[in-house]
Amino acid sequence: MSGLDTLIIYLYSYFPAIMLGGFFWWMDRFERESFILVLFAFLWGAFGAGMLSYFWNTFFHVALDIYQKDSYIANEMVVGVVIAPFVEELTKGIVILLLLKLNKVDNITDGILLGVIIGLGFAASENVHYARTVVFPSSGELAMWHNLWFREIHTTLLHASGTAVWGAMIGYSRYLKIPQKYFALVNGFILAIVTHGFWNFMASYVGSIQAETNIIRFAMRAELFVIFGMLLTLFLVSVMNQSKIIITELKDEYDKGIIPEEHIGFFASLVRHPKRYKLPKSISPSEYAKIGVRLAFRKDEYHYNPSKILETEIENLREKLKLMSDYKPDSLQLRYGKS
Repeated sequence: MSGLDTLIIYLYSYFPAIMLGGFFWWMDRFERESFILVLFAFLWGAFGAGMLSYFWNTFFHVALDIYQKDSYIANEMVVGVVIAPFVEELTKGIVILLLLKLNKVDNITDGILLGVIIGLGFAASENVHYARTVVFPSSGELAMWHNLWFREIHTTLLHASGTAVWGAMIGYSRYLKIPQKYFALVNGFILAIVTHGFWNFMASYVGSIQAETNIIRFAMRAELFVIFGMLLTLFLVSVMNQSKIIITELKDEYDKGIIPEEHIGFFASLVRHPKRYKLPKSISPSEYAKIGVRLAFRKDEYHYNPSKILETEIENLREKLKLMSDYKPDSLQLRYGKS
């Protein structure tokens, strides 16, 4: 394999994944995750989850070959349909659970975003691995490029969708109490495994019958596009729902005299133009938006899971917002402090 082939493989595998991940990150308009966190998620998928999955998949594969020496095809099916989906979705999604514990996952939007980013990193790394170390040595350059094209479209969607399914449930679980929270987390994990396992089963079946055009091949491809389309739709709906939450929660801040009414639209808009919403020049739009949106989301979360910690954070954010806006609704201050 030439150096140019290697360069093209890396570009072909990583560039589309980075572009698609960047689109999802850009669409997270209201409380966008930091670049460092998104980069960490992508690298975890590409290297952390990738290496852990490779180790455990190989371990179980070897164990099955030793236990059942004459059942190569059956062993391949067990690893591909049961073990690999379990191991890979666990190693990818465990980081989202950790970030939930660290209060870095606030809602469904965050969960889907992180799931997509981690899955894209994993898929890009896996595509490079298969192209360079599996297909090229055994089947040659032409087969490698054909396999890479197939994997780029389908495997990328598979890993992004599978982890995003669990990520969505992890984000949703933030609004639930303990029994329901665990139920949502477990069911999200099972859905991710089923999505992944069904695809692997269909891919193995189509490969075994060597059919280029048949209903099974169409069904397996349609499954990924339907699931990914549903996740994209859910992501966009979640983003728009965030806008409604911001409007609802910050209307209360206007009633209390914390912010002027016209600023509510600034916080809830997908595209924020300071002049349009009459922001004073003394206000930093990015910092102002960050505090206001965070206040709205924390108030919304408080409705579901009230706690002293959240209450304190809400009061601190409210005070910061008031100091930044320096809003005086009338000379007598009749509105300020209204409950």
